[in-house]
Amino acid sequence: MSQWLEDLARRIEQALPDEVKAVHEQGKQHMRTVIQAALADLDWVPREDFEAQVRVLHKLRQQLNALETRLAALEKERSDS
Repeated sequence: MSQWLEDLARRIEQALPDEVKAVHEQGKQHMRTVIQAALADLDWVPREDFEAQVRVLHKLRQQLNALETRLAALEKERSDS
């Protein structure tokens, strides 16, 4: 995350006009602090955890589909009786 933050700060700095760059140097640490505070408020999860949850969700979706099919068959069987 730190490298990503450094890259973001560098890109913002490069986009600034020359007149602002001098002022920017003074506020560079402040900008990092603000960005870190904003990112700290977000609920970040590691990619591996996200992918694990995607697999769990996929498996649950398959189970739900199977149960819906089974329920439909039971309801049809019941209505045919």
